[in-house]
Amino acid sequence: MASRSGNRRKRPSGKALKKGTSSGGLFRLLGILFILAVAAGIVYLIKTEEPEQSPDRKDIGRPGIIFEEPAPPEKIKVAGRARPLSTPSLPQVAIVIDDLGYNPRIDAAFIKLNAPISFSFLPFGPHTKETATLAHNCGKDVLLHLPMEAASSPESKVGPGALFLNMDGDAIAAQIQADMEVVPYVKGINNHMGSKFTADAGKMEIVLREIQKKGLFYLDSRTTPLTRGLSVARSMGVRSAERDVFLDNEQEPNAVRAQIARLISEARTHGSAIGIGHPHPVTYQVLKEELTALKKQVKIVPVSELAQ
Repeated sequence: MASRSGNRRKRPSGKALKKGTSSGGLFRLLGILFILAVAAGIVYLIKTEEPEQSPDRKDIGRPGIIFEEPAPPEKIKVAGRARPLSTPSLPQVAIVIDDLGYNPRIDAAFIKLNAPISFSFLPFGPHTKETATLAHNCGKDVLLHLPMEAASSPESKVGPGALFLNMDGDAIAAQIQADMEVVPYVKGINNHMGSKFTADAGKMEIVLREIQKKGLFYLDSRTTPLTRGLSVARSMGVRSAERDVFLDNEQEPNAVRAQIARLISEARTHGSAIGIGHPHPVTYQVLKEELTALKKQVKIVPVSELAQ
């Protein structure tokens, strides 16, 4: 039988008790300091983190493409313009946004709009390949926005990959091929600037022959009332169409809305119409706001469906 003194637990000495109390206090202090450090870090992150913005807001205010030609006079009709016969209950409208490839955020915002809008890319833009691929992956028509010599701008303002009247047939064909190699998924071509080049029927025949060889269609941007693009294309049997309305010559919301109303009116009169806009913030904002109402009045289609 064990004695009572044998089961009694030995009490810690005063020195050991003091040492244990000191160690426990140190751990509590370190714990408090750790918690304070974590809390301070969280507060710092909350204060310094940039507030999340919607993609739309980030796009607003970004500069647009610098290359552009003064708009031609409106309401000039080319004699003999052919129109697609339209039988659906709603008139058809194609909207093309061109000058893409330089401002990826707003380009992407346009591409993601819930409508079959078509997009035309300048060759050799710093973001042309990635945004053209995005447009294709989103099921949108991709066009090459082919720079051509302008009557009112120096050569340096037309942009890289441009065609000029002093180029011979081989040089024109080589330049078109080089431009197409940097814009993937191209279905058609429309002219960027080109008020001088498109007025030359002989040079346009060379261009359209190359377009025909590649199985593409041509959209005449009509940057001059003297353009021969559509008439030459039709005489050669090249699938083609032409622009009816520029949406944003004046970059003001009510002006863009008025041009959209013109586009609808043209479509109602002729069965279909094509509008061209540019990657301006105001154009994006108005299109986004008006899309629902627009879809109730017209059928928005890819521009390739209106080329004949």
